[in-house]
Amino acid sequence: MVKVSVLGMYKENPHLFDGLTMPGDWSLSKENCVNQILLQCACFEILYPDPVFLQDAISLWSTTQANVWSKFAETLILQYNPIHNYDRTETETINRTGSGSQQITNTGNDENQVSAFNATTYQPERKVLYNSGNSAETETTTGETRTTHIEGNIGVTTTQEMIKAQREIIDTTIQQYIVDDFKHRFCILVY
Repeated sequence: MVKVSVLGMYKENPHLFDGLTMPGDWSLSKENCVNQILLQCACFEILYPDPVFLQDAISLWSTTQANVWSKFAETLILQYNPIHNYDRTETETINRTGSGSQQITNTGNDENQVSAFNATTYQPERKVLYNSGNSAETETTTGETRTTHIEGNIGVTTTQEMIKAQREIIDTTIQQYIVDDFKHRFCILVY
């Protein structure tokens, strides 16, 4: 059986990648992507050894993968703090409204019977005498809003591990993602 490489198929059919569709909302160079595919996959045996069928397969593959590539590319530009793995914002609004009348009638004494532990005689902490009745009409409206923002590392992953993961993300490009996708879809990866 004769091995047919990616580079050999491209030489046989220079229009092999004409149907390659790049994600429309990303400024990716189709020419650079094709050159990277040829550079990284040149020696691999191709899964489909017919150059016309392969051209159609590449066109179909890129059309169906365009949305996946676009969504992947969006994750590369997300704004976040790379060493925080916890970020929460809470907004709480509390409104209280009430009205009515309240009749308070007190007579007698109110005494807290707490004394110092080292006292030899009883010494009340507080004593209040009530000898009259009080009446009050009340209406209240109160409101408050609290916003809390909490962020940081909750300790599940160390800061060093998150920095290492961030470096791996930095090394990732949408173009390399497409090249790897091509490699796994069309190449026989036997060395």
